[in-house]
Amino acid sequence: AYLFGDLPEGDVTLMFFRDGYAPALVGPVGLRSGESLSLRDVVLQKTDAAAPAVRVDGAVVTNPPVADPSAISVTAKGATGDTTLPVDVSGRFSAELAPGLYT
Repeated sequence: AYLFGDLPEGDVTLMFFRDGYAPALVGPVGLRSGESLSLRDVVLQKTDAAAPAVRVDGAVVTNPPVADPSAISVTAKGATGDTTLPVDVSGRFSAELAPGLYT
């Protein structure tokens, strides 16, 4: 059982995943203030298929703007280590990452 607090109202889709298993989605589920919500059990199916790499694209925005944002560091911190995503002079970054959770 899991308890998620302080979620905003609205529709959400939940995704469950683990290495070696196919991901499962539940939703969209409508969240409303003050309500408790129970969901069906989610069973992940074992798979031998390798998860594909994930492409991450983004942009650095600063206030006040900086002349050359390429000196700014963007790092994806994952369970298997950190990956630095190079930032170009326009502030954009892009990288292919191995599947997993990153912060």
